[in-house]
Amino acid sequence: MVRSVAEVESVLDLVDGRAGLGILVETRDAVAAADELARLPLSRVYVGLNDLSIERGTPSIFTPLVDGLLDELRACFSAMRFGFGGLTLPEAGAPIPCRLLLGELARLRADFTFLRRSFYRDVAGRDVTREVARILAAVDEAVARAPDAEASDREELLARVPGAAQAAVV
Repeated sequence: MVRSVAEVESVLDLVDGRAGLGILVETRDAVAAADELARLPLSRVYVGLNDLSIERGTPSIFTPLVDGLLDELRACFSAMRFGFGGLTLPEAGAPIPCRLLLGELARLRADFTFLRRSFYRDVAGRDVTREVARILAAVDEAVARAPDAEASDREELLARVPGAAQAAVV
């Protein structure tokens, strides 16, 4: 959970090139310093929607998907691996269906994500290997979808995120 460029530079000095360093952008300070952070030799950036929502006091953890913040951060960190959100089974997910998050991950050219906390509940009694393969297939489908499907999914996302009508700038 990054708060300053100086703390990341300090860790980079400690790592001294022996390993890649990824950061979590989930504070207002990190968002404000995004341009400077993007100039550092980072291996990846992950935007933590839950903690960022708490810091920003937004009505939903998904507000950065609709108010333009994730678009701005992706543009800042365009030269490195970028991720956000979390996935579960393609047909699951509440309050935002996984398929809509997949669409946003594809739209923003995210390179990685995590499994949601609800994944464990959603796969109970199922073959986890098979279900992860289904998630990966859904990722491929999201990346390959037509522009009109992307626009339709985006509209549905905007309708589902609390306060999105007022926040949407993208």
